[in-house]
Amino acid sequence: MLKLESSQVLQFQVEKINACATLSFVNKVILLPYLEKVPGSPRHLAGLMNHAGQSIPVIDLAMYLQLNAEQTYTLATPIVICTMGSRQMGLIVKRVLGLSMMQADSLQMADQFGASHSPFIATIHLNSALTFLLNIPKLMSDHANIGDQEN
Repeated sequence: MLKLESSQVLQFQVEKINACATLSFVNKVILLPYLEKVPGSPRHLAGLMNHAGQSIPVIDLAMYLQLNAEQTYTLATPIVICTMGSRQMGLIVKRVLGLSMMQADSLQMADQFGASHSPFIATIHLNSALTFLLNIPKLMSDHANIGDQEN
C-alpha cells in the first residue's frame, strides 16, 4: 500500500467522474498528437505517441476504467503525461479541471482500495466534488511492456 501524504494534485474529468493524480507523477499536459496503433494491443491502448524521440504508450483512461465503449478524439483532446522513474505514459482524459491541494487526512476509502487491485488509491472531496485518486504506479505496472516494443 502506498504511503499517502498531503500534496498537490492535477484534477481532471474522465467521462462523468472526477479523478486526480498527484503532481509528483504528472510531467505535463499536451493536446492530442498523432498516435500509432499497436497491433494486438488492448482496446484501451489508444496507441503510441512520439514525444522527443521516445515512444510513449497512450491509454484511453475512460476505456481502461470501463466507463464507455468508444471515444471520439479531437485535436483538443488533453493527454496527461505521467512519469515514474524512466517510464512515461499518456492518459487521455475528457477535460483538465486544474490543480488542487490534497490533504492526506481528508482521503477516504484508502483501506478498501488498498486491499484490492483497484486503479484508485482513495477518494477525496475536491472543489465540492467526489474525486478518485488514481494509482499511477499500478497503471504504469499494468502497462510496463507496451512502450518497450521497437517500431
